[in-house]
Amino acid sequence: MNKYTIRTETETIYTDKVEVLEKNNFNISYVFVRENHILYRILNGDETELQPDALLLCNEDGTEKQMCQYAHFNTAQEAFDCVNYNTKQATEILKALQSIERPDDENDMDTEDVRPRVYTANFLFNYFGGDYVGDKKIVGAGVDVAFRPYKKGQLVKFCSEKETYFTVEKESRIIGIRKEKIYLQDAVSVSFDREKLVKLTIHKDVVRTICEHFGWDKLDISISEYELDYEEREYVSAPWCCGKDTFERFLSSHKEGFDISDNRNAQCPAYGWLDE
Repeated sequence: MNKYTIRTETETIYTDKVEVLEKNNFNISYVFVRENHILYRILNGDETELQPDALLLCNEDGTEKQMCQYAHFNTAQEAFDCVNYNTKQATEILKALQSIERPDDENDMDTEDVRPRVYTANFLFNYFGGDYVGDKKIVGAGVDVAFRPYKKGQLVKFCSEKETYFTVEKESRIIGIRKEKIYLQDAVSVSFDREKLVKLTIHKDVVRTICEHFGWDKLDISISEYELDYEEREYVSAPWCCGKDTFERFLSSHKEGFDISDNRNAQCPAYGWLDE
């Protein structure tokens, strides 16, 4: 009998080829499975808000662990080296941020008596070239994408981020029922393109699902703002709404710096609002 059984949504793996990286500074353990070259993070018992991508069963003692997929790697050594590096970087960044005095958080729009606005999502490109625009050291670039739904010919606006997503339930091989949130930004992918610089790929099936759920006639998606991100201090960047011309000039002259795997599917770390 194999020592371990790994069950995912698509396959079941019986193997002895599992390597474990024990708990790090953040009390997290990792498992590398050689058969599929995937590194998983073991979920702690109190992480009930996270849904697992896989179950790890130890056939010797019957213990079971829930896991989330971290990334693909060729070897366990590469995987664990990456985890150790990221843990070290995260520890240093956390220390630096803790030493910075922060103003009180501004009130979110999730309050009463706020005016409806257009919802936007911020998509970011990484850039590690270290070049400057004026006195600003550029560390990334981004676009705000605006989502304008229409119902009976009228533009639909929002008073809260909670109004912009919904949850669906799907059958799961590993947890029975999996709950998945569908966000407006799921309807689009943003990537760097050497010709267009920024490419929006609209996922028509997702747009259809969103419109059917909310009862909208259509959903228009377009870029509303262009920014370059600059280093404000170590580990801290700030957005510069530089306009389309400056944005495109910088990306056009630094294509090699932006044409990297990180930017084939831009990150979406934040949302915002647009007055119209």
